[in-house]
Amino acid sequence: MEQRIGVSIAMTMAALMLLAGCKNETKANATPSQVLARVNGDEITVNQLNYLLASQKVADDKTKQAMLDNLVMQDVLVQKAIELKLDRDPRVLSSIEFSRRQILAQAVVATEVGKLPDITSADVQKFYSDHPNLFEKHAVYGFSTFLIPAAALNDTLNQALDKAHSVPEVRTALQTAGVTFKESTQRAPAEQVPLQLLDKLAAIKPGDTAAMVHGDQAMLLHVDSVDPSPVALKDATPSIQAYIQKQRSDSLAKDKMELLKKTAKVEYVQQFASAPAAVAIAEKVDDAEGDDHVKSGMRLK
Repeated sequence: MEQRIGVSIAMTMAALMLLAGCKNETKANATPSQVLARVNGDEITVNQLNYLLASQKVADDKTKQAMLDNLVMQDVLVQKAIELKLDRDPRVLSSIEFSRRQILAQAVVATEVGKLPDITSADVQKFYSDHPNLFEKHAVYGFSTFLIPAAALNDTLNQALDKAHSVPEVRTALQTAGVTFKESTQRAPAEQVPLQLLDKLAAIKPGDTAAMVHGDQAMLLHVDSVDPSPVALKDATPSIQAYIQKQRSDSLAKDKMELLKKTAKVEYVQQFASAPAAVAIAEKVDDAEGDDHVKSGMRLK
């Protein structure tokens, strides 16, 4: 517990020290008209506020004041940290260096990706047509999953599952067969269902159960309810554009990173395991989630 708290404090202090570094640079060029507040004589400028506001959807006076208050509080903490000589703490210095490397790496990726080609109406139409279960056949699904050992899926159990048309009946079939299982019930719109699962889910009639096998595990998917709620092309267009934009950005960033790595002389003095190319930095360029749920870019409702 103490170790976790120490790491958390170190990371927080790293952020504060980075803020202090940025402040010193902007302060040197600040004019009186750019100064918004002073904390023990230390100036907070318009440029610092604008940096925070860039990430806000709303920039009204209330938001500006809240952001300014945050900067004031941060300045108080930075000054206290320096007073306590925390800016010399090895953990803080390591965190600052790590943060600096991360920020520079993200900046390079963003620069290398540059401006992406415009998304055309044809691009949007194709995506819409290629994913009918997300749009024309969009629905809210009520479903239950049962994780079981793949070896338990035999003819006897399959026949029992074919006769089970409700969650209690599926549960009873598994218990009767002596199969251990982990059960979960969900209700979610199509865009919140993993893409590899959505088409399978859409193909099952309410009251039916289907099995998906992966390695030594199997997942029984039982559909309880399907409530259709189609989404028109015009309503889906903004979400589709955002999703395509993210896909293209992520793909190009990954390619650029691979190219940069190939042109660099990399020597692993010690390697722990074979691993795919790191894409974490590219994903950081866009804060949207990078998982297999369409919800990362699709805001249909």
